[in-house]
Amino acid sequence: MRLGIRTILAATAGTLFLTALPVSGAAARDADASGAIDLPARLVDAASAYETYMSKAGAISPGFKNGDEIQRALNTGASYEAKQLEEGAIAYVATLALQDDRFVRSARMAAQADPYFATRLISDPTSAGDLSGADSAAASASAALKEQGGRLLSAGKAIKQEAYDVQRQAWATGNVANPTARLARIKAISTTRYKPTPEDRARLETASVHSHGGGGGYSPVVSRGLALAALAAAGQADDAERIKPLLSDQKFGFALRMAKLNLYQCLSVARPHYEDVFCLGVHGMAETASAVLDASTPQPGARRVAAAAPPVVQASIRSDEPAAVTKPRRGR
Repeated sequence: MRLGIRTILAATAGTLFLTALPVSGAAARDADASGAIDLPARLVDAASAYETYMSKAGAISPGFKNGDEIQRALNTGASYEAKQLEEGAIAYVATLALQDDRFVRSARMAAQADPYFATRLISDPTSAGDLSGADSAAASASAALKEQGGRLLSAGKAIKQEAYDVQRQAWATGNVANPTARLARIKAISTTRYKPTPEDRARLETASVHSHGGGGGYSPVVSRGLALAALAAAGQADDAERIKPLLSDQKFGFALRMAKLNLYQCLSVARPHYEDVFCLGVHGMAETASAVLDASTPQPGARRVAAAAPPVVQASIRSDEPAAVTKPRRGR
């Protein structure tokens, strides 16, 4: 089953809400005729998994009272499979771009006029920027990624500080009961694709974006998301193998995998509870946040857009932590 995605203008000016309706067979054809858009269910799930992780991990807060609370937070902070999150961020950008009616109309018209529309987008995702409405869609998607990444980075920095503050409590200086099993659990969580719940999908379906005009440029992740959205708008996103190149960005994927490897390395030598807190804040959260923030930022030579607009998150969009494992020292 796929999800037909229909954009609906809400009562609040400037806000668009995404509503997903199950469609298949004749119903899908009827939905296409009435303006709904088919996005493969696997991509909807990936976008939902991304949004769910960023929401839950960004809500992790200091104030741990015991080791069990730390382990639950560690489970949450580690609860993404790197490839799924990479695909999910791109699919999430696509779901936001599909809320721009002008972009959708332009993609459909371009596909009707150009028999090589899909081939061109897949070989050069930046060409999606030529579509009317692309600048606005890109700016809104970039702002959404920055807001999510900024919130997760702030949470990660607060958890890093908690690694020092919690040492004032005697229990936090005690050792984790079974560190080998703890590491094995985190690795298992990190290599399992998340299956969104109905509640997760509902939250994605009501995701909203606000128009930010143009601004800055297109990152590779945003360009790929726009290209995916354009194919979906044109009814050409069904072939999973064909669109596969759009769902991967080398730099973003590498950063997510390195965050996981650094988390494993940190946990492999961590023993007291407060060291687990440090591993979570720095490698489980802040490094992942930095990867998302980088994914929202245009690289040198990226396509530029004309108008400028202030970003949602303006400060502290990079982690200052080195990749090497460092841990807090007691009595800092």
